[in-house]
Amino acid sequence: MSIEPVIAAGRRLVATTLLDSATLLRRTLTGDGGGGRTESWLPLQTGVPCRFGTVRQEDPQQVVDAVYGAPTAQALLPLGTDVRRGDRLENEITGNVWLVTGLRTPDSETAVVLRAMLRASMDFYGARREY
Repeated sequence: MSIEPVIAAGRRLVATTLLDSATLLRRTLTGDGGGGRTESWLPLQTGVPCRFGTVRQEDPQQVVDAVYGAPTAQALLPLGTDVRRGDRLENEITGNVWLVTGLRTPDSETAVVLRAMLRASMDFYGARREY
């Protein structure tokens, strides 16, 4: 018996639970004409189906001799979504902006959803932006 139909059914089932919507933002650096660079966040994709939620595991991370607390939230996204560590996800309903701190999707053919770990961005409480 083949497991592929079961995995496909699981992916279809999970897709029906992605009821939130997000804009995926990626950082770009452009020259400022004076030898420096200006940072901006450009929308890479809008209307990305997802599901925002809280994290239940509280694993601290050690990065370059410093310990950081665990991410405060997660987003479940469709497999294949072009999201990377350092990107931002803006909740299209609330306008809250989250920083993607890592991806915790198993490197497996049996994965059914992409799991992005999030931390509130500096502009988390800011007003909804127009692009």
